[in-house]
Amino acid sequence: QREAAAAAAAASGGERSSGRKRRASDKFKSKDAGGGDKPAQPKKKKKKKMGSTARKAAAPRIAEIATADGADGAVVEMTGRDAQMTSQRRLRAALPEPPYDVELVPAATRDFAGSALRRVDGTAAWETLLAEILVLCGEAAWRRTVADRAKYGDSSLALAAPDAKPLMLEYISDRIDTDEPVWGYCVKTSNAGWLQGFVTCTRFTTWCPYFRWTTAAPSAAITLDDVQHHAVDGAGPGGTPDGLCEELQACRRAGDPDSEGVVWPRVAEVSLLGGLGCGR
Repeated sequence: QREAAAAAAAASGGERSSGRKRRASDKFKSKDAGGGDKPAQPKKKKKKKMGSTARKAAAPRIAEIATADGADGAVVEMTGRDAQMTSQRRLRAALPEPPYDVELVPAATRDFAGSALRRVDGTAAWETLLAEILVLCGEAAWRRTVADRAKYGDSSLALAAPDAKPLMLEYISDRIDTDEPVWGYCVKTSNAGWLQGFVTCTRFTTWCPYFRWTTAAPSAAITLDDVQHHAVDGAGPGGTPDGLCEELQACRRAGDPDSEGVVWPRVAEVSLLGGLGCGR
């Protein structure tokens, strides 16, 4: 380009016309002024580029907190990290009803006579049992209510009303969907295959960078009365952790509390549990 400019300047006698001379010539006049073939084009305004901060700024995520009675609560603004850590429930197809009446399912005995124990692994396998798990939890709560009413009378239910849905479908679905890995066991009748009980487990995971196992911290809610009348690991408030807490604290763990969480691969967490009998 420099060589072409030098050659053009040499062809014009070594002089380059100034901006004033070029504007005064007829070459840059519009047709209305009596010169030139092309009209003068208006200058376009350049768009100002947004700064990096403005480009990256996103609309704040708003969350509405509902009160215990179902009324609308306060509206809060979530930070970017809170928005990333907040789970979003995915839509599911309508659940098919179990092909049997859960009221006719017999309670499993302690020795599992007439029942079969089977291991269930993976989210896909547990999703097929969602409907049966839901109705079994409701039936188990109702049978407990009937047993308490027969033992203590109707007056015992005045302070504790029976819960028709001890485990909500949303919670069951969320745990099966988010726990990774998820495994467990289910108990079914040997002849008909009716669900009698279930338990799901996953690897214990925390999202707190300062988590530790102890019964001495106030957040553990262990009182001196608990130490005297119940089986409590350690010496309780103000004491030194020992026994189970010490062994759990020494377990291997790894992970990022700001993303996937700190995973304890040798500690199992019981996520869901329910059954008709199936225990002591």
